[in-house]
Amino acid sequence: MYEPYLMKLLILLLSLLNFSFVNAQNDELKEVYRSDNLVIKEIKQNLWLHISFITLSNGYEFPCNGMVYKNEKELVVFDSPTTVTASDELIEWFSKDKTEIKNLIINHFHNDCIGGLSSFENSDFNIHANERTTELMDSLKSDVITFQDSSHLNVGNTVIINAFCGKAHSPDNIVSWMPNEKVLFGGCMIKSIGAGKGNLKDADVEEWPRTVRIVRSKFGDPQMIVVPGHGNIGGADLLDYTIELFKE
Repeated sequence: MYEPYLMKLLILLLSLLNFSFVNAQNDELKEVYRSDNLVIKEIKQNLWLHISFITLSNGYEFPCNGMVYKNEKELVVFDSPTTVTASDELIEWFSKDKTEIKNLIINHFHNDCIGGLSSFENSDFNIHANERTTELMDSLKSDVITFQDSSHLNVGNTVIINAFCGKAHSPDNIVSWMPNEKVLFGGCMIKSIGAGKGNLKDADVEEWPRTVRIVRSKFGDPQMIVVPGHGNIGGADLLDYTIELFKE
């Protein structure tokens, strides 16, 4: 009778206990680049968080997360920064050591994922997206490598699994999993600890917890790093927090 309530309470308490740890962890990330448009922080060796901004109707500059991964002098970018200016800065900064950006993975069709897309379209990059995403985007200047349910992308000597697990924040949102690194880029489907439900304009709130459960069953790992679309990075606790947030 009380089991669902107790489980919910337990996860909430664990989330609250972990909240200060996650925030401290993010505060301690090494900042390697900062401008008015873009911040780049090192999560660990060969893995970076890129943060750019969208201006809300109240004038607040809302930070948006993307990710960059390097393997054997080859780079893959997860979501473009939100503007062309920020994207140009990101490409220029990572090109300094002659590392080649070959691939951009789009998480979903919202502007916080594709706002700087033209910087990548105007260069020799492979752009990857779910078929549902390309159908929802207004226009694309370049060819896109599409997939329906999942794709495997080799970067250096590692593999990235891009998977559509169901509707949540948007009807096309995917996750990207690197099993060798135990890193999941969850995008806006995954909420940081303490976050609210956010923009629900294109969301399916009934499917959302079911979709995240599928993500957890496929890719969950006790040692995983999870990067949400906004806010602080964390571990598998972000998946549990998101499930509980939308389970009501």
